[in-house]
Amino acid sequence: MRGAFGSGLLLIFTAGCLPSAIGEPEPLGLELRSHLDGAVFYEGEPIYATVELENVATDTAYIPPWYLGDDWLVATLTRRDGEPVPKLMWFQDFVFSPAYRGDRFAPGETRFATTALQVFWGESSTLDDLLFLRHLRVGEYQLEASLRADVNPAPGHSSRNLSTTPVRFAIIARTPAQDSSYAAYEQFAARLDRRTWRAEDFADVVAWCAQRLAADSLDATVTEVLNTALLRMSAIGLVPDSGSLAALQALRVRQARAQRDRPAGAAAVLAYYAVASRFGRADPSLSGELGESLAGRVARAIERYRARGVTR
Repeated sequence: MRGAFGSGLLLIFTAGCLPSAIGEPEPLGLELRSHLDGAVFYEGEPIYATVELENVATDTAYIPPWYLGDDWLVATLTRRDGEPVPKLMWFQDFVFSPAYRGDRFAPGETRFATTALQVFWGESSTLDDLLFLRHLRVGEYQLEASLRADVNPAPGHSSRNLSTTPVRFAIIARTPAQDSSYAAYEQFAARLDRRTWRAEDFADVVAWCAQRLAADSLDATVTEVLNTALLRMSAIGLVPDSGSLAALQALRVRQARAQRDRPAGAAAVLAYYAVASRFGRADPSLSGELGESLAGRVARAIERYRARGVTR
């Protein structure tokens, strides 16, 4: 049971261009938005966030490579007192031609970056080595995202920047019911230890996640459990059988439907298409049934880019 918290409130914040150039730069015509699953979460609950970029202008724009954690798209998480939360970092190097303006971004197009906050932020925990999820302790937090929009700014100008309005949320102590649910989650996660993983464990993971979603369609714990199980199969050089993959994809669809207005639902959509692409599956598209929800917009963006041969 999730109790009264994390109940599906969607917080959306938008921001326009913040000029930072010598002279007056041309307007970007882009909107950067942050989406969060709710305003209150229990301790240990995976918290999903989505950053959305949309071209709301009538002209094609050019944007940097779209990856959360790169030099261009950056998110920061701070506590109520302004102290930054410890963050894992990765670095990627890009070399561009001086003439490179960025990736074409047509009017009406969108890009999305979705992650569990605990993938990047928090202290080391028992789940860190199992599910790659760190621990965010009880307290109040603020999440912000920003985009440095120009790869090669025009001469005499610095990059034009977009920034979202800060999103504030709280993490509270678990209720007894949440404590019991979390203990079961933590206990099952131990089966994902890479040192003891067996191929036959994959079907058990899918079955366990199905039970969790049947008990609570808004359960956010199943996403990283399923993702990690796929990683464990790859690590031992095996591919799940067709029946297990079909069951996995059916679970992703169930989660996306139930959580369509939440970043956790967007994460399920991303994982669904990643599996379809990786294993060459002809799974049906999801954008039609998910409509204009957040998960539906993510599905539509993925389908559009895949039709153009873009995989990121």
